[in-house]
Amino acid sequence: MAKVGLYIFTDKVKKRGTRKNSYFESDKYTGFRHIINEIDRDKHYVEFCSSANMNRFDFVLVPIISFYDIINLINELKGKKRTCKVVVGGPGVFNIRGYKKYIDIAVFRRAEGIINKVLEMEPLGNVWYKEYDEGLKNVYEIGKPQYLLGDEKSVGCSKKCKFCQYSWTNGYKTNKETGKYTSGFSEYEDFFLSFDWEKARQTAVTALDASTEYGRKKIGKYISNKEIIEKLRESNYVDTNKRLSVKIYNIIGYEWENQESARLGELRETLKEASQYIKNKVILTFHFSHFVPMQHTPFWHHPINRVNYKEIFKRNYMLCNTDNLQAYIDMWGTTPAYAIEECLIERAWEEHAEIIEKTFTSKKYRNLSAMQKMILFEKEEYDYASRRYSETDDYPTNYIISPFNKKNR
Repeated sequence: MAKVGLYIFTDKVKKRGTRKNSYFESDKYTGFRHIINEIDRDKHYVEFCSSANMNRFDFVLVPIISFYDIINLINELKGKKRTCKVVVGGPGVFNIRGYKKYIDIAVFRRAEGIINKVLEMEPLGNVWYKEYDEGLKNVYEIGKPQYLLGDEKSVGCSKKCKFCQYSWTNGYKTNKETGKYTSGFSEYEDFFLSFDWEKARQTAVTALDASTEYGRKKIGKYISNKEIIEKLRESNYVDTNKRLSVKIYNIIGYEWENQESARLGELRETLKEASQYIKNKVILTFHFSHFVPMQHTPFWHHPINRVNYKEIFKRNYMLCNTDNLQAYIDMWGTTPAYAIEECLIERAWEEHAEIIEKTFTSKKYRNLSAMQKMILFEKEEYDYASRRYSETDDYPTNYIISPFNKKNR
């Protein structure tokens, strides 16, 4: 009987403030919990483990939700002798070149219905085994959803915004009973032009993903300022004396943006004009993430904009403040340092593994501020993660294909 360990990090380099502390209990781990339940208990013993006792197991399963987990894995396994096989899988598993020395099996994204085959080391289209293909000479697929898991409402996206790896490497599978677009586990999320104001009685969630008409056209999300005003005006149809709340995700730091973009002048004027027509009390919370160029998207070759918009927003976070419309920027946005950190892994080839390891396992690095990290990233060795590429340059993820790839190999 093979022993299977469920890996728990004990020495995190990076930790999301929004993630629950209880391991594997949040919606983020719905897929992993499902995989655990699929393991054949007649053939496999399953228990939690950590770096301290992982070698008591034959296989150790590590869910990778984002690059944070990759960093933590490198940190905990650096210099450790392993006799177990480390299996990574989940939404954060894409380019493994920069950390494949720490893993033995990689499941690219979804794994429902196949975990027992993985533990038997069976060849599968979306699974890499170091034992069979250490040099990544073969071609692998993105794991497609076989079915929706638990409270999952959908997988993928019906749009193809040019920055979004999630939509360019996934199709769109949704719960047909709902009829309308939903995102992941949220019934409150929808596209900006179609979100339901009735849901804003609690909180509706949507996205613009660029703060100007020009930007939205560039990314393939054609929403005019006039349409924004009309959508906000639709809040008048809700009969309520209470505040309506909408969270709006946005991205800043595209190649064409600059210091002036941080003023958000066009967005402020649009909201100010919309406020003249709003009768109910409406509050808009804008969350700004820094643009990250992602593999297998039309924007994969773009550089990382080095303006720290998050720091600038702190000095003027109120976008609109009238009797009926309040709009402000939350303080949970990301920085260009965050974007470069992600791209150290996202754009890595095998020769970059040492740079990744040296950076993220350094105790000194852990204590650096975002500004201090940016100074460090000025060094030539980090150039591969932040520079502009030619559209014809090779992908480090040339071993992965998807029906939606811009460059299907």
